[in-house]
Amino acid sequence: APQPHSQPCYADQTPAKMPLLVLICCLAAGLRGVAASGFTCTASSGRTDCLDALDGNISSAWISAETMPQWLEISTGDGEFIKIGSYTITAALGSLATSAPTAWRLEGIKGDDKYIMDEVSGRTLQAGQTAIRELTGLTAYRRFRLTLLSSGATAVALAELQLLQKVTYTFDLGAWSDCSVSCGGGNQQREVTCRGDDGLTYHSSRCSTGQAPETTRGCGFAACACKGGLLCTSSCTDSGSVHPQLGCQAVLDGLMTTSWTSARSTPQWLQFDLGSADKRVVAFSVSIGNCAACTATEAPSSISLQASSSGADGGSWVNAWPQQ
Repeated sequence: APQPHSQPCYADQTPAKMPLLVLICCLAAGLRGVAASGFTCTASSGRTDCLDALDGNISSAWISAETMPQWLEISTGDGEFIKIGSYTITAALGSLATSAPTAWRLEGIKGDDKYIMDEVSGRTLQAGQTAIRELTGLTAYRRFRLTLLSSGATAVALAELQLLQKVTYTFDLGAWSDCSVSCGGGNQQREVTCRGDDGLTYHSSRCSTGQAPETTRGCGFAACACKGGLLCTSSCTDSGSVHPQLGCQAVLDGLMTTSWTSARSTPQWLQFDLGSADKRVVAFSVSIGNCAACTATEAPSSISLQASSSGADGGSWVNAWPQQ
């Protein structure tokens, strides 16, 4: 007949560092620092002790002495009810890997009644491989039975069975960094971390029930002082724009987030009137801004600069750059 086994639990160990054997025991105490007297495990049969599947050591394993189905049962030592949010099963090492379970069922037990918590079939585990199973519809139990329905051999070998408490996950939002610019449009970042109420950090998918909080956002949208040099006091016209707000004035507003966008294909032009007095221009620059509605292929690939001393209504234009 199966014989129960007990193991003491130590309240001065944290879940992140304690051996698996102690972890499962302390889960029975609700991880509130209250020491439990221990827990018991029984098995339907065994060439090795059932605690070999609960000792946190994958080099040891519980091995059944009979053919499928076989079962392993864990009970909380102090009779405390606990909620299990997930569990893991690890295949044995070496030649015992062929005896890894391929189908199993986890049940919670109340009195003489068993309630299915999870059921798996058609699973193949390699040596030392761990299957992680998340549970839903959580109910508290103080006895759990893992029934091994089939394996790759006549008997079954199980290196580890780990029961994990239900953890609540929330996003921990860091402070926004300083904006990358003071004007003209920039961005700022913050750290977003998914944490469980057990104090550990998890992948963001554990926290997300919809759209995860943003880690980058735009900022510094105030217009910068005009950077157009002589053009800052000039008037302008253009060959046509797709929208009045995307006309020639967009190249003088100090914002990298606005751009003049022509209405037609090249060649297109921008014209600036610097006033009645002649001006000596020694250099010019063109900036390609950030455009959410266009592509990089719409940036100019060939530019020429022409000048006239007679104004827009008369005189001739001469090439200022590229020079002839």
